[in-house]
Amino acid sequence: MGITIQNPPPKNPNPDPEEVELSGKQMSFLEHLEELRVRLLHSIYSIIITTGVCFYFRNQIYAYLSKPLTDTLRALHLPAQLVYTNPVDPFNLYIKLSIMGGIFLASPYVLFQLWLFVSPGLYRNEKKYIWPFVLLTSGLFMSGGFFAYKLALPKAFRFLLDFAKQFQPMVTINEYWDLAISIIVAVGLVF
Repeated sequence: MGITIQNPPPKNPNPDPEEVELSGKQMSFLEHLEELRVRLLHSIYSIIITTGVCFYFRNQIYAYLSKPLTDTLRALHLPAQLVYTNPVDPFNLYIKLSIMGGIFLASPYVLFQLWLFVSPGLYRNEKKYIWPFVLLTSGLFMSGGFFAYKLALPKAFRFLLDFAKQFQPMVTINEYWDLAISIIVAVGLVF
């Protein structure tokens, strides 16, 4: 009985460059967590910065967002000013408005950070889709929000206010904001 020694299989002289690239970028669990932490912090910082910018322009943004309802109220010869029932409602509205505007403005950068987190696990031919992914997803999300603002909201308000014309509408800023942002975000996500 003799001992036989087998030689290891020969190495492939022309390895697939994608396999080499993928094997060279393996990360430990803690490195993945660190990468996730960095990407989340960059996303949060971008949302905070854009929220601050939106808060600075809060009056202009609110005037723009309230336009579908106020134009509809004027067209129906009704008082066009929205009301509030709590002294802190306007401040809360401006905070919510700024945060939502900040998320909308930061969405391309947040999607880019998401892509940077996922991309080390992808092959080279899959990585070429970064710009179409970021541009299309953020562009479609913003287009959906704009579509809701320009077409869906005015038609919905016209129908709802015309349907109940025997009553005096007193739309509060919180009710309007909740309805408007729900429609804008929902249509943006659908797009």
